[in-house]
Amino acid sequence: MSTLAETMEALRYRPTQADPDVWIKQAYKRSVEPYYKQMLIYVDDVLHIAENPEEDMAKLGRAYRLKDSVGPPDRYLGGNIERVQIDDGSVA
Repeated sequence: MSTLAETMEALRYRPTQADPDVWIKQAYKRSVEPYYKQMLIYVDDVLHIAENPEEDMAKLGRAYRLKDSVGPPDRYLGGNIERVQIDDGSVA
């Protein structure tokens, strides 16, 4: 069995310099606009921020046993989170 770092590197993610628990990977939206997918991993919590998170979560699930909780998150690391609409029309 490979380590988490080896698995993430095989998925072409790299850890950020600011926080090694935050992994990023350049990707392109369907509109061909570039962006960075982010996967925040701490012990047994995973938060994946991407246009299509199911794709990489399925790949991660082949290496590790994951709970069936793929969907919009409402908690991460014990804190409540929610999707918010910003006045300029973007989503945060």
